[in-house]
Amino acid sequence: MKIIKLSKIDNFGIFKNFDWDLSLVNPSIQNQTYDFKDINIFYGRNYSGKTSLSKIIRALETKTISPKYQAPNFKILLADNSVVTHSSLATFTHPIYVYNSDFVKENLKFIHDDNQNVESFSVTLGGDNQQILDRIQQLNEELGSETENAETGIYLSIKNKKSELGIAQLNFNNKDKELQNLLKNKASGQEGSIRTQHNKFGDSNYNITKLTREIESVCKPIYQPLTEDTKASHDKLILQIKMDDPPAIPQFDIDFESLIKAVAEILSSQVGQSNKIDELVKNGLLNKWVEDGLAHHKERTTCAFCSNTIPSERLEALRQHFDEESQKLKSRIKKGIELLDSKKSLLKINVDINYFYNSFHAELNRIKGELANLLEMQENSFNTLILCLEDKKDKLFNVVNFALPINYLNDIHKTLDSIRTIREKHIELTSKLKENQDNAKNELRLDHIYHFLS
Repeated sequence: MKIIKLSKIDNFGIFKNFDWDLSLVNPSIQNQTYDFKDINIFYGRNYSGKTSLSKIIRALETKTISPKYQAPNFKILLADNSVVTHSSLATFTHPIYVYNSDFVKENLKFIHDDNQNVESFSVTLGGDNQQILDRIQQLNEELGSETENAETGIYLSIKNKKSELGIAQLNFNNKDKELQNLLKNKASGQEGSIRTQHNKFGDSNYNITKLTREIESVCKPIYQPLTEDTKASHDKLILQIKMDDPPAIPQFDIDFESLIKAVAEILSSQVGQSNKIDELVKNGLLNKWVEDGLAHHKERTTCAFCSNTIPSERLEALRQHFDEESQKLKSRIKKGIELLDSKKSLLKINVDINYFYNSFHAELNRIKGELANLLEMQENSFNTLILCLEDKKDKLFNVVNFALPINYLNDIHKTLDSIRTIREKHIELTSKLKENQDNAKNELRLDHIYHFLS
């Protein structure tokens, strides 16, 4: 039987003249009060009446009221509109159980007194008691017996699974021990380990902890093993000994265009033909022969070749033919050849690749080949000018025409700049050699681990 409300509590505990209908009005619905539901929760501060309410309800169970409550007076409205009062508790015959502090004191005395026992009491489980008991029996049968060496049902399955687990654990431990030994030998074993190859792999204190961590790294999808070319390059790098800076690449200042212009001026110069011997003017070889002979007859009046007397008029004619103007032009030709030879000697440039790291040798050899060709062609251009001046020696009275030689100096400067760039890279590599070698060793070590797992 459902309790609707405690309609009146005129006198009980802290309650005095309590009227449910006046105290529990629903403010949202006119003329309606809050009544008990299937589940009700009471909360409030201490001495707000929670215990007093539980004692009123328990009075329906025990049919008695503690004598400490003097002149109790209350009314309880039931769902069938019947009313139970403090004086008609015996008329309430419906099952009801209240587990409050009074229940604990009466039935669980051992909580307060170790010499007391638990009193029997009833618990209502509802109408499905038998189904619950049947389910419990069914579950007990499924569980079976847990008697040692006589287990049945689930207990037997558990025993068997524990046995299987023990075997699996033993196998796991054995395999794990094998794995740990394998990893330890690879990390720091006596022969062939990463630690013993620290010159290649870069860590003389390598251990299994580091190996385990790096195995995780190489197993990630983003890791890429080294190519054979990269490994070969790294192997060379880690063996590279630190080198000094290569010698500076020479600088030379050659204004070849100005040299061409100067040579052209000489070649276009002519000695005046007045007071000149016409036969010698027309024959350069004869002119040269006579000039050389005159040098041997400055103090002679007879010919050293034929012993004939040389007339003074002839000597004077020869002296006028080979006058100061001729000597000046010849001097210009001689100085021009000397200058060209001097500038040409600057083209003797040698770059020794042995001053550079091996990684630069291939490129340096290619550039050196280009440079050698350019220097040879530029030297030929110098020789062209020199040959023109040599030809001019025998043609002092004539203009000497010539084809302009090609100037390769711009290409030579660019090629030398390329070598200087490699030299700068060499110096930079020296400054970063230790860092680059360490990186190469790390990459070689990770690649070694990757293939160890394969």
